[in-house]
Amino acid sequence: MNLVYLWYVVLFILLFAKAKVYGQKKWNDEVMSFEQTKSFLGFASICIVLHHCSQRTCVSWINPFYRRPGLEGFIWVGFIFVAMFFFCSGYALYKGTYREGFFKRFLPVRITTLLVPFLVTLASYVIMFRANGISLPDNSPILFGGPTTWHPYSWYISAMILMYIAFYVGFGLFKNDTAGIITVIVATLAYWLWCFHFNYGTWWSNSVHLFVCGLLFAKYETKLLAHLKKLYALKLLLLVALTGISFIFSNMMWTLRAKVPAFQSWTPEYINTTQHFCQIFCSMAFVFTCLMLGMKIRIGNRVLRLLGTFTLELYLVHGFFVHLFSFEFVVGGIKPLYYIENVALYVLIVLAVSLPLAYLLSLINKRIVGFIRPRKVLGTKEKIEPCSKSITNQSL
Repeated sequence: MNLVYLWYVVLFILLFAKAKVYGQKKWNDEVMSFEQTKSFLGFASICIVLHHCSQRTCVSWINPFYRRPGLEGFIWVGFIFVAMFFFCSGYALYKGTYREGFFKRFLPVRITTLLVPFLVTLASYVIMFRANGISLPDNSPILFGGPTTWHPYSWYISAMILMYIAFYVGFGLFKNDTAGIITVIVATLAYWLWCFHFNYGTWWSNSVHLFVCGLLFAKYETKLLAHLKKLYALKLLLLVALTGISFIFSNMMWTLRAKVPAFQSWTPEYINTTQHFCQIFCSMAFVFTCLMLGMKIRIGNRVLRLLGTFTLELYLVHGFFVHLFSFEFVVGGIKPLYYIENVALYVLIVLAVSLPLAYLLSLINKRIVGFIRPRKVLGTKEKIEPCSKSITNQSL
C-alpha cells in the first residue's frame, strides 16, 4: 500500500473530529462564527499545502521521471479552497464596519499583516536564487504581458491588498454600504479584466470574486440563511451537482477535447476561456456548498482552531519547502536542498518544517502589527448587527 493515501484519512479525521451533526429542523447557528470559520480555514490551509505538493509530484506537466502517484485528488482543488479565504475575509470585514473606530489605521494594519510574512519568505527565495547563481528577473506582479515574481505565491498578496484598498475607499471613505459594495465590485471587475487581457495564470483571478460574495452574504445574512433553510436538501443537492459539473469543466476541458468528438472543434483559446469562467463559477458554488453543509455540521477541535490562527503564514511559508525538497527549486537549473522521492515522507517533512516556522512567524507578525494597531478605548460601545455569534470583532 502506498502510504501517501493515509493523508486522505488524516484529513478526514482532522475535519470531523469532535464535529456535531444537527438533525431534522435543527441548525448550526454558528455556521459563520469566528471559531467555525477559522477551523475550516485551518483545514483549507492544509489542503492547499497538499495541492502544491501534488504539483511537484504527480501532475502531467512535470518530467515523467519525477512523477509519483498518490496526491492526484489535490491537483485541481487549490483555487476552491483559496476561495474560502476571500469569502471569509469579505464577510469579516463587512461585519467589522459595525465597530466604532474600525477604520482607524485600517490600511497600515492590514497591509502590514500581509507584508511581514511575505517579505520574510520572499527573502528566503531570493537567498536561494542567489546562492545558486540565478539572476533575478524583474519582480513585478502587475507587469504588462504577465507577472514575473520572485515569490511563486505572491499573487494572493497582490489581490488582497487591492481588495483592502477598495474596501477602505468604499466603506471607510464613502461610508455607505451601496457605494462600498459598488467600489469593491468595480475593483474586482478591473482586476479580472487586467488578468484576462495580459494572460495571467487563471489562479490570479478565479477566486477573488468571493470577496464580494462575502460582503453581500454578510449584509443579507439573516435573510439568506432563512432562505437556504427552505427546501434545504434540494438546494444542497443542486449546489453539489453544480459544483461537480463546473469542477469537471474547470479542469478537464482538454481531456474532453481529446476524447469527445463534440469538443474537438473547439480552439485552444476558447477552451482556456471556458475553463477560466467555469473555475470562477465553481469556486462560488463550492463555497456555498460548504456554507450549506456547515448549517448542519459544526466542526471544530483544538488542532483546527490552532491551524486557523496562522493560515496566512502557513500559505507563504510552506511553498519554500515544497520546492526545497522537490526535484528542483522553483525552476530548472536550481538544485533542491534534498530531493525526497517518497511522496508520503515528502508531505510529512514539508508539514513538519512549515507548521512550526509558520506559527513562529505568526507570533512575530502579531507583535509587529500590535505596534501599529490602535489601542481600544475603554467605555466605547460597538454597534453590532443583530446576528448571533457572527464574526464582528476580527477580520480573517
